[in-house]
Amino acid sequence: MVDIPVTVGSLFHSRVDFLIDHRLMNIASAINNEVIFTSNLPGPRPTAAQCIKLRHVPGEVPWTAYAIALVELAERASYYGVGGLFPNFVQRPLPAGGPGTGAPPPNSQLTPGALGMGLQVSTALSVIFSLLAYTTPLLGGILADMRWGKFKTIAVGTGIAGIAHVLSVYAALPSLLQNGGAFVPFLLGLLLLGGSAGLIKANIAPIMAEQYIPLSDYVETLPNGEKVIKDREATIQKIMSAYYGSINVGAFIAISSTFAEKYVGFWLAFLIPGLIFLIMPFILHLIYPKLVPSRRPSSSTLIDTYHQARTYFSSSQHTQYKLEEDDSIEHGDHTDEPEFGKIIQACKFFSFFVVYNIADGGLNALLTSLAGSMTTNGVPNDFLGHANPLIIVVSIPLLNRYVYPYFAARRIAFGPVKRVIVGFLLAAVGMAWAAIIQHAIVHNRK
Repeated sequence: MVDIPVTVGSLFHSRVDFLIDHRLMNIASAINNEVIFTSNLPGPRPTAAQCIKLRHVPGEVPWTAYAIALVELAERASYYGVGGLFPNFVQRPLPAGGPGTGAPPPNSQLTPGALGMGLQVSTALSVIFSLLAYTTPLLGGILADMRWGKFKTIAVGTGIAGIAHVLSVYAALPSLLQNGGAFVPFLLGLLLLGGSAGLIKANIAPIMAEQYIPLSDYVETLPNGEKVIKDREATIQKIMSAYYGSINVGAFIAISSTFAEKYVGFWLAFLIPGLIFLIMPFILHLIYPKLVPSRRPSSSTLIDTYHQARTYFSSSQHTQYKLEEDDSIEHGDHTDEPEFGKIIQACKFFSFFVVYNIADGGLNALLTSLAGSMTTNGVPNDFLGHANPLIIVVSIPLLNRYVYPYFAARRIAFGPVKRVIVGFLLAAVGMAWAAIIQHAIVHNRK
């Protein structure tokens, strides 16, 4: 699963402020045809002619942004390391002949298990966990915008997640697994970890972007004498690439838990993510004095947007703007419609992801169960789910470097919308293939 969080707060504000400032700057430069200096930029702003002629390159990313990416890596490694164990832990009972830790006996085809509550309960709890992780960022963004600020909200989420990890390890102790007392601490840990993820994820990306101080493009002369434009947009994209890279690398590191549950037991499988998680408070304490100060909490973008939505739909204004053809989105065509109208357009597009995530979220637990009914020869049945981030890390550079430029060189329109459609089709083929395999397994059993 590609982890693409939706954040709210000052990142949205700074992005809008930058767009407005950038447009005004370009207009002023075109009229005056002169270099404009600003006190917070390391160099002069580019003129309209320079914007066309000079190369646009990313600026220098502060080390604090990369340090926060390590925080995200540790959080994702601990999150996926624990969450990926839920299907086996909940669905299957303690393996017969095993050591009582949830691990199967050596050299067997049995699958790790603990609670033995069945596939339905396992899938339901996995979906609840995902629901919390993907809805609580709304609360995390509001708290950061109006009450605590981004760093404090991350710190509170880190504290809650720490308690969740302790509960998970406690629930996996062999004594609790064998006397039936593991479910309550496990459930509490699941709920706390899912909720804490929202407090953290809503604010990691915005606080990373804030570390880049220049609010606009500027001209810099390289040591070889070449003048280039340090592009803020490209710099933010570079920062976000580090952010998403840390997510997928962290998710892949969590693969160690799958082997721990199979060969040692769930107590070690839950302990490994908890130990990785300890990196978070250490790095947060280290970088806190070095962070660029955030805006003081005041209003929430989410709540402001809600009020705008009520005003927008209560008037006749929204009937004046219709969703443009796909090619207008593909090529980034802009109109003069209000910003909120564009938000509505984006929401219409992203509504398809609701259906996709419902199917994808339940499918993860089902595929783990499916693999558990097959001959694995020592490979954990939940291995492939954890290996998925590695495929993402490898495939994205290949697509960006070879596939997309290939289409562009041949003037084949393959913009974001078409890419998403192809992705949906590939996902549907994968789901259909899983159904065929399940049918074959049931047929062979008969």
